[in-house]
Amino acid sequence: DRTRCEIMIDYGANWRSITVRICNCDITLKHDIKYDDGYQSYENIKKFLPATYVYNDDPRERVRRGIIAQDVMKIDNEYVKLVPASPAFDSEGNRIDADDTLALDTNVIMLDTVLALNYVIKKLEATQNELEELKLKIAAS
Repeated sequence: DRTRCEIMIDYGANWRSITVRICNCDITLKHDIKYDDGYQSYENIKKFLPATYVYNDDPRERVRRGIIAQDVMKIDNEYVKLVPASPAFDSEGNRIDADDTLALDTNVIMLDTVLALNYVIKKLEATQNELEELKLKIAAS
């Protein structure tokens, strides 16, 4: 797969393997290409629910801003990826199964954000042109 690379991240005592998507946009890797105005991306990004939260493992209890993976997954499941839980062991060496978690696929979100912004810019420019035309009509009357 040309869009993946694997990196290891140290979360304290636990190492996690995370697959990262490299946003490869080369036309030679795609087929059935159809251009559109970005409206669907605009509608998706509009549905994001801004949130504040504190990470469960943050001893300083810092309030963070962001979004919740389970919320954006309801908008488009391509926005999130499953992160398998790292194997953990108790002091006696017994395996402790932890729950998998969800992570944001920031490449997918970034591309939808760019497309949504492009859509909004075009709408803003059209609105500004319309406003200028109305100003000219009012001035001429």
